[in-house]
Amino acid sequence: MNGDDLPQTRADVVGETGHVLGFGGAEMASAVEVPKLQPGREVFGLKIEFQMFDGHLASVHRRAASAADPKFSDLQDMRGPIFDAIREDGTDDLVLPHIGIKMVQQRRDAAMPAQAFVEAFHAETIAQWTALVAAVQRPILLTRIVVCGEPSVVKPSALFLLAAFSVSTIFAQDAKPALPAIPPPLSVPAPGPVTDKPYAPQAILQGGVVIPLYPEGSPFLKAERVREAEQYNMSRAVPGRISSIVNIHNPSIEVHRVEGGLNTGAAIILAAGGGHNTLNVAGESADFVPFFFNYGVNTIILRNRLRRDGYEPRTDAVNDAMQAIRLVRAHAKSWNIDPNKIGIMGFSAGAELATPPAVFFEEWDRTNSAATDPLAGVSARPDFVGVIYPGPTPYARGANPPVPRNAPPAFIVCPSSGDRIHALWANEYYMAMLNAGIPNIEMHLYGNGRHPGDELPDGTRMSGE
Repeated sequence: MNGDDLPQTRADVVGETGHVLGFGGAEMASAVEVPKLQPGREVFGLKIEFQMFDGHLASVHRRAASAADPKFSDLQDMRGPIFDAIREDGTDDLVLPHIGIKMVQQRRDAAMPAQAFVEAFHAETIAQWTALVAAVQRPILLTRIVVCGEPSVVKPSALFLLAAFSVSTIFAQDAKPALPAIPPPLSVPAPGPVTDKPYAPQAILQGGVVIPLYPEGSPFLKAERVREAEQYNMSRAVPGRISSIVNIHNPSIEVHRVEGGLNTGAAIILAAGGGHNTLNVAGESADFVPFFFNYGVNTIILRNRLRRDGYEPRTDAVNDAMQAIRLVRAHAKSWNIDPNKIGIMGFSAGAELATPPAVFFEEWDRTNSAATDPLAGVSARPDFVGVIYPGPTPYARGANPPVPRNAPPAFIVCPSSGDRIHALWANEYYMAMLNAGIPNIEMHLYGNGRHPGDELPDGTRMSGE
């Protein structure tokens, strides 16, 4: 083990004694000089080097670092003295009192000046060296005491010291080298740039095909805001995971197709919730892409506009949902999707976008049939609807619009007593379809459960993921 390892890898040498100090014993103690610190430098660690009489070199490293530094997280369970164990003929172990950590702890708690700390450590080192020589009855050469410091000055208040050591003797091996630093995450998604054109939405997941819902200059878009970039709210725990998106002014779909041999031809459009304040694309969109892939279902993530950004959910966001259905159906052949197996599933606020197309698609189709519309003649009717812990449906608050004779089947699921209002909204939609005689209407209400975002008894909030 090279005596300069610590200064080269972690810190500068900011003070040291001379070399070849003595062979130990009380008569030699007074000859060992105290290391002198360079002005303005903070102590980072201490290292003493000694040499057995027969020439084998050993060293003890004393290191200190911020407890927040993950590189030192495995050094918190400290034990042992300056020399953890000196083996004599491979049998007798000598365990000395633990002084290194005591000195570092004293430095931190008492806020000792750096030079005073070095002097205290020096005194303890001499005492232990003298005791060690007497115990093993062999001369031990103390070669040097090295004081290591950070390359720049560290404020004492920021220095929460942590000590570690490694011992190398004629019967012990060198310390195991540290693991390489963990590299930063790769391919972390980020919003696209702002240009003089409408914002180009970026894929949430790798391989997604992203298509804006409306052509440039569409009356459905706000021309004064369509160039603004989206804003991603990233997960704090999982690098690269987009928890939610806001500031959506050029709504889009993101298409994820299934392998040919697995493809059933079915496609499902996912409308995430978020109270029309955020679009929670992680747990209510992106996570379902691999799930549905395994069942041969193509997945489309809808990125619709939000109330927080100045849009009306019952018109602007619902228009986005119906336009998405038309757009997927228009491209169905090129994507190997059956145009009669295109559904939409919405979560919470997203369910407020999934149910209106099942009821109002005929009106949308009539209104958007101009010869200049490339999607004219393509129906916005979903072939099935998933309604997951829904917000208000078209039948909420006493509303009773007519149910089309060809309204699509629906799968409805919601907690009940723990999420009462959403269960009532789910039941209103279910009863409207049931009373109209629409086939294949299925609803599951669970006895217990909470709505995503609800506060739980322990003070945390229910997750939708």
